[in-house]
This record gives sequence, structure tokens and C-alpha cells, in this order.
Amino acid sequence: MDILKFIYRDNVTIRFGGVCNNVACALGTFGLTPKFVTVRFNGEIGSLVGDHLKSHNVEWFPIEKYASLALFSAELDEKGNIHNEEFYDSHSLKLIKSSDIEQLTHTISENDLIITCTDLEIDTINYLSRTCQDLDIPLWVLSTSQIEAYKLAHIIPKPSGIGLNIKELKTIFQHLQDEVDNDLENVITTVSENLLADNGLCLLTLGNKGAVLIDKTVNKAYFQSVIPIEGYSTLGAGDVLFAGVVSAYLKNQQSITEDNLKNALMSTLSYIKSYQHGMGNSYLAIKVFSEEIVLPEMKHIAFNS
Repeated sequence: MDILKFIYRDNVTIRFGGVCNNVACALGTFGLTPKFVTVRFNGEIGSLVGDHLKSHNVEWFPIEKYASLALFSAELDEKGNIHNEEFYDSHSLKLIKSSDIEQLTHTISENDLIITCTDLEIDTINYLSRTCQDLDIPLWVLSTSQIEAYKLAHIIPKPSGIGLNIKELKTIFQHLQDEVDNDLENVITTVSENLLADNGLCLLTLGNKGAVLIDKTVNKAYFQSVIPIEGYSTLGAGDVLFAGVVSAYLKNQQSITEDNLKNALMSTLSYIKSYQHGMGNSYLAIKVFSEEIVLPEMKHIAFNS
């Protein structure tokens, strides 16, 4: 759950949150029907999880373990900046072990794609990666925080796709602290050589500077800058962007194009703009305001790895 206090207008919003939840609900809004594996949740609010997911076209597959809902609280100022972040009971994903995944493999089909987050224990992520390799299906891994990002460098075998933001990348590769503004090609090469499989993809978000999609298959990256939208909450925006890219990857039979990144960014900015229209960062707004979005010209960056 997210508890967000807008300190400049004395208003509080309570909503279902968490990276995996955000991605699943956004995928459902993009027209897919994702299956979402979690533990069961205690308490009165926990009992509402199933209805929440169903309303976003998400099929819930709870395993028979119980935990409290993780709680995230923060204060947002008039520019959308986040202050006083706090996490509570954020261990529910760590309860999911290899044996739980093994019991669910019969539900996986040859056309599926598996998404997980770095909240899982690294041994469980690696088991999942080996399972996906054995089943010949893609695995995408999304970083959930700077604390957990290091796991992306320790996944064996390397996943088909990863997602992270620039702050998380800097915690993995300390030497990149000054490279992002001055040498983006070096950043892209570092990601390609150290984090990606031979045919791997990476979505790297750069905050209000835009995003980069790195495609190791063709040794090319697409950098799409954006015109920043000031004064709105961006919580969950990176998760929506990740879902937009993964959705396109599936619909394109495991390939991606520069237009897919552009469309995913337009949907993400539409999600952010939904707050201006009184919808709160609603997944339902992913397509509503896309026509209002104007993006600068995309840049192509070739690299060696």
C-alpha cells in the first residue's frame, strides 16, 4: 500500500502500490492478462487485493503463505518531489522461494514471459532464470530500489531483459558517477557488457531526461528525451514505462523497436498528466492524454560490446 501525503494542500491518497503490482496493473491496462504470483495478505485491506487486481485485468495466483501488506509512505511537495520516505513490512516477496516457483511451472506456457523484481532473494531469482532458460521463455527483471539493484549483476544465467533507473545503475557501477551527462555511450557499453545476455534488452530510465532502450542483439541504443512535466507525482511512472516496453516486446514476438519506446514514454507521460485532470496517477489514463504529449527527436547510439 502507498500512503501519499501532499503537504502543499493537506491531502492524503491511499492506494495499492509496489513495483510488481504497478507493472501487473499497467500490463492489464495495455491489453494483456498477466498472472501475478504473491503470498496471501493478512488483515481487512489484504482481503481486497484480489478485487483490486481483477479490476485491472490481472489474474491472481496466491501461494499459501501469509504476510502483512508492505506499506510505503511519503510526502510530496508542490513540484512532485518526494520527502520522508518510509517502508514497513516489505518482506513479503522474500517469502517466495524456489520450491514455490517449482509448483507453479505447470501454469507456464511456451508463449509466456516471466517478470520478477529484485525484491526476491538472489537464489530465487537465479532459480527462476534457470527455469526460464530450460523452458526457453524470456525472463525480465526490474530493479525495485538502490539497495536491491546490485542483484542485477549476479543473475545467472543473465535475463532476456532488465529495467532500472540511473540512480540504481550508479550503485552497481561506482565509476559511472560522472559519466551519465558526459558519456552516455560508455554507460550503455557498461550495461551491455556486464548485465545483458547476448540478445538482451535493457530499459534505463534517466529521470526527467528521458529513457534509453539498449538492444544488445544489434548493438544499438535508442535515447528518447522528454519535456519534463513539473508539479506532478511520478510515483509508479517507471513501472508503467517498463510495462509499456514489455507489452510491446510480447506483441512483437520478442522484439522491440524505437517506436515502441516512444509510445511507452507517451503512455507514461499520460499517466503522470492524469493527476492534473483529477484522476490521481491512474492506470486507466495511460492512453487518455497521449495525444497531448510531444516528444523531441529520438537519438540512435551505436556501441561495441
